[in-house]
Amino acid sequence: MSQPVRRRMSIQEQAAPLPTIPETPKKPPNKIKQTVCCALSRHREFGFRHVILALALAAYAVAGMFMFHAIEVPFERQNVIATRDALNNAFNILAHDFEIAATIPNVNRTLLLKKAYLTLIKIDGKYTGSTFYKLEERDYPLWTWTYGTAYFFAFTLYSTVGYGSIAPSTELGRLVVIPYTAIGFPFALVIVRYIGSSLLVYITRAYAKLLLQIRQARGYEPSSNEGIRLPCKVAFLMSFSWVFITALLVRAYDTWLGPDPTFSVFHSFYFCFLSYAAVGLGDIMPTNYGRISRLPE
Repeated sequence: MSQPVRRRMSIQEQAAPLPTIPETPKKPPNKIKQTVCCALSRHREFGFRHVILALALAAYAVAGMFMFHAIEVPFERQNVIATRDALNNAFNILAHDFEIAATIPNVNRTLLLKKAYLTLIKIDGKYTGSTFYKLEERDYPLWTWTYGTAYFFAFTLYSTVGYGSIAPSTELGRLVVIPYTAIGFPFALVIVRYIGSSLLVYITRAYAKLLLQIRQARGYEPSSNEGIRLPCKVAFLMSFSWVFITALLVRAYDTWLGPDPTFSVFHSFYFCFLSYAAVGLGDIMPTNYGRISRLPE
């Protein structure tokens, strides 16, 4: 089979310039993209990790906003409307009672007004904080400030729980709260840190001994160089158990004080959990106080 004959290029053809391909015009650099890339490459200097964490916390708050709004709004709307209807109904009944009382001679209008006032504040849920509840509900008064409640208030200051169920009413008391908390709060932090670290050591040692005994019972050879730490699961279970036990004790103590019926087990657990978390909303509190002597004549 004959091969194709290759034609030699002439000198003019060799010297002729090759055709050039036009270059694609370059796009101007994107300054925004360059700035972002430069900032991301130096994220440690700009602290983007902290910004992302702050945004994550803000997003968590937004999620909580939608969740609690969806739960609480329908109840609030329904409860407020029902309370208003009950108050309007009570107004009609009281107006009718006053009309009847106007036709009766020598009627005790003061007692009638007091009955009307108590009826209205009971419907509006304000009776348990009223003066008549503290002094006339039972055979002994319920003072807001006693040695027990004052100790309870002092504890809520340096522990930063702050239920809001009891607070000073005088300017001097509010003034004393500031230095008392400023001194007590760091002092409490030092003590809690010391006690907490000591308890963690003892609990970790007990857990390590129990874990080694279990491993020996299963035939594993213990290693002397192995470091044993308290797992998060065990710590969470212990914390949950402690809160639950405390809730049962608080409920039993409040029931023993009497005479009002105490809160439920769930409400007691809710109260204790918020106390340990230092949230202290104060919406649910123990209902009974210690028995105090009668109001002096």
